[in-house]
Amino acid sequence: MRKSNLLHVLFGAALALGLSLLLVLGLSALIWSGTLPANTPTLSLTIAMGLCTFIGGRFAIRKGSASMVTGFTTGGVLVCVMALICLGVSGSVPFHGRFLATVMMVLAGGAFSGLLGRNKKKKQKQKKK
Repeated sequence: MRKSNLLHVLFGAALALGLSLLLVLGLSALIWSGTLPANTPTLSLTIAMGLCTFIGGRFAIRKGSASMVTGFTTGGVLVCVMALICLGVSGSVPFHGRFLATVMMVLAGGAFSGLLGRNKKKKQKQKKK
């Protein structure tokens, strides 16, 4: 992986992490206000993490190379950050079904963003003078 492509992957992962933190804040506010039922935070957070990774992966692919590896690496970086956050907060990384489902959703969001590839640019016709 080229150095500039790695930089785009890190920016995409940072964007995905920022968006996921905003969505977590929004979902917790909706649950606290009673708009969402209190028994669905796991599913909501899993979907939000996958969506945020998809957006971060699309950013990395648009700026860097258009390959599935770029999107999947963006998801992998976000998984590592999630594991470090869990390790820092609770002292261990949980390997139960909910955490593994979130990890799989994050990796799938990154892989799906890579699968779509880069948007093709339209060729512009040059005017004759």
